[in-house]
Amino acid sequence: MDDELLKLKKNSRIGALVTSLGVIAMLISFISLIWWNHTRQVEVNKVINEDKNHFAVASILRDSVSLLLKENERERISTEFLNNGIAYAETGKRKQAIDSYTKAIQLDSSSSTAYNLRGYLYYKNKNLPSALADLQRSVQLDSTNIWAHYNLALAYWSSGFQQSAISEVAKVIQIDDDFKSIIREDSQFKAFRKSPTFMEILH
Repeated sequence: MDDELLKLKKNSRIGALVTSLGVIAMLISFISLIWWNHTRQVEVNKVINEDKNHFAVASILRDSVSLLLKENERERISTEFLNNGIAYAETGKRKQAIDSYTKAIQLDSSSSTAYNLRGYLYYKNKNLPSALADLQRSVQLDSTNIWAHYNLALAYWSSGFQQSAISEVAKVIQIDDDFKSIIREDSQFKAFRKSPTFMEILH
């Protein structure tokens, strides 16, 4: 009887142990499944974020290309207005030329050439404040624009700023020494010849 009872207790313990091991195994499987799902979700999120980043980069590139094309188109049309202005100026149509240069500037406000050409026509029309504003803007945009310095010297002199005019002449010669002969032969500089400094610059 005692042996029988011992066997029952032993079997009961073994059964309980087996049951416990089964529960532990189930818990391990459940935890493993949760971890796998978490890892998988992290990978999925990573792929999604990478796709979002790629989409964002592609969107930025597309917008940049679109903006560049628009800027190129504006520059092309601005150049057309610039050329139209030159054609008008060559035939003495100053008003139409100024209007064309203005449209060119509206499309491309960084055009030193357009400001110079419009400024010179303002000078020829004796609109000296506008001439000075345009020619000063032209040399600000491009300090090597020799004709802008050339025309600015004329506008300064006619406005009564002789010293500034002489300074612009010096800048012209500094950029290109060959302009000495051009200035000597240009009747627009006739009034400058009374200045000893001007004469020294040309020698």
